[in-house]
Amino acid sequence: MAEFASDAHTVEPLDPQLGHHPLARRSEFPPCHFKPQLRLALMGFVTTSVGLIIQKKQS
Repeated sequence: MAEFASDAHTVEPLDPQLGHHPLARRSEFPPCHFKPQLRLALMGFVTTSVGLIIQKKQS
């Protein structure tokens, strides 16, 4: 992310807070039958994904 910022792109801060929606607190275990899956428990660890908001610098 620092590389984008150093190129003068705008990088929104990452918010690591757990959401308030019930799906934000649910962890699935393989095999997964519930969709969507926001969190997945694998080998004793809960995994998730994040979305980054990066705005291209104005030319």
